Amino acid sequence: MRMMRKPLWAALAAFAMTGAGQACPSLFEFAPSTPAANWTVAPQAQLTLEEITAMTRELEALAIKNSEYEYPAKVELLEDAEINAHATIERDEKDKDKKPRAVMAVYTGFLKFINNDKRILRAVIAHELCHLSYGHPTNGLFQARDLNQYYNRQMEREADMTGCELLIRAGYSKQDMVDMLLKLDEIGSKAAWLRKLTSTHATPKQRAAAIAEEGNLLRSLVLFDVGLAYWDARNFGKATEAFDRVAGMEPRLWTAKVNAAVTQTMFYYDFLPEAVRKRWYRPDFGPMLLANPVVTIKDPEIRDEDLKRYDDAVKKMEAARSDESKDNMIFKNMENLLLVLDPRGDKERIKRGALGFAVLAASAKDTDKDLKLRFGNNAAIGLERLGDSAGAKAALMAAITDTGLTNYVIGENFSRAATKDDGALVAVVMAHWLNTASELSPFYASLKEKYETICKELSIKPEEISGDFESFEPITALVIGGKEIGLYDDVSSTMEVGGKPDRASFFDEKYKRLLEMVWMGGDLQAFVEDDAILRITSRKEGSYVELRPTDRSDTRRPKISVGMTEEELGAILDMDDATEKSLSRLGRPETWQYFTSLMMGVQIENGKVVALTFTAVDIRY
Repeated sequence: MRMMRKPLWAALAAFAMTGAGQACPSLFEFAPSTPAANWTVAPQAQLTLEEITAMTRELEALAIKNSEYEYPAKVELLEDAEINAHATIERDEKDKDKKPRAVMAVYTGFLKFINNDKRILRAVIAHELCHLSYGHPTNGLFQARDLNQYYNRQMEREADMTGCELLIRAGYSKQDMVDMLLKLDEIGSKAAWLRKLTSTHATPKQRAAAIAEEGNLLRSLVLFDVGLAYWDARNFGKATEAFDRVAGMEPRLWTAKVNAAVTQTMFYYDFLPEAVRKRWYRPDFGPMLLANPVVTIKDPEIRDEDLKRYDDAVKKMEAARSDESKDNMIFKNMENLLLVLDPRGDKERIKRGALGFAVLAASAKDTDKDLKLRFGNNAAIGLERLGDSAGAKAALMAAITDTGLTNYVIGENFSRAATKDDGALVAVVMAHWLNTASELSPFYASLKEKYETICKELSIKPEEISGDFESFEPITALVIGGKEIGLYDDVSSTMEVGGKPDRASFFDEKYKRLLEMVWMGGDLQAFVEDDAILRITSRKEGSYVELRPTDRSDTRRPKISVGMTEEELGAILDMDDATEKSLSRLGRPETWQYFTSLMMGVQIENGKVVALTFTAVDIRY
């Protein structure tokens, strides 16, 4: 994790630049809005303990009572800003033989979050009372850590389903439960997308889709989140597949078409030959889209496969064009990027893209500093490819000086182009880039040497430079038999590799949403929830996962494969980062060396990796 450094603005202020950067429009604005519940806008008076108790008693009278607990449930209103409500039990310390008392607790922070909406609170109470009905507060823990998390997810859904039935018996609508879950979905909206999908609970949106009368839109939104998770982990090919599926499921989601075009463009760029990327300036795709470098004239290293990926991206962008998308700034950015990234070196297309970016930069509002910076950077790509290096550098310089900002992408491009004749600004920008880049960047060593030379020539004391530590994105897919199987793929994708499963078994007859499937005589195994893969394990020799560095300039994709030696593994990953975890196999726990940040585990026997596993369920604890 990078350490926070003083803002670049503090250094750039010396150059008499004014204004602070505004938040850049995120590509997540493509994520469609959650279907709105009918929230009351005006602040409502806080519900009292008496009102909450009355709601609990009304539902409790119709709920199944757990014979292990004492009723009526004790109702608590806790003064706490946390957004929470939960069911638990309270034991009598003076009488150990007495049944524990059922407890229903609501936090004032939760009431504020839902604006004291009685419908939403009633749905929460119904959900929590059903946790008590099933005895979830006293369910034992499994030794296998992943099974605990899988069962947590099943218990939540069990309480959702039964809570709906309880609401209906009490004369209310199950839509209240759907609306409650969609409201909860707002809480984690700023979390990393993969982490949102890997919680101990399925996402509220996933849970709402399971109980909604018209669930197709919600199911497509869940898959939309899966696409964003792949996107976040730099698996652009799988992200494109997910967004294509969303577009097919729900034609109204034009945003999915745009995202498919964007991720296909990144997929094309991500796999361009390194020699090509080194010559081109790096494009700025926008927030959360990790860039890999960008060119001059037609490059001989461009391959047929690169041309196909590019042409697929162009087709997807054309398919995404609509009245809704055509004026969207993200759409315009990607539309012009495809022009300046033309692999065939078509000068007219590149010129058109560079001009498009120049117009966008000039028309961007002064408050949209991040947009001005991005458009100026991307205009420079086209100018450089057209052979106008001076114009490209001027565009980069203007973008930085006009906004008073820099970022990782433009910092690299400007550092490559600048000389001491550009003044002290060069040293400021280069120092910022060097302190945010990995030492494994293909430009790191040369730019650090250039920085030190320029500082000496300008009589400036160099900053202390400390390159970022190497780290990788979480694992999202396994390659086996030439086929890629990803988290949240449906089972059919696994059957394309392994054929009909050797066995498929439930862990508990109550939880038929969760099962374990085995192929290839045990060499391939998957945990499946609602036909979506949550964990994949392979013992097949030669199967592998591909690591994607978090550093945008690091184009390596080291592979961890079944059959590699422990020494080879240690050359890629620090084994001290692994923690011993107990994970399930065929219902029994077994020991793994687990890399929490990668969400991946390995088993090593006799100095060789004999098995790989990775999971969509967070088992950090």
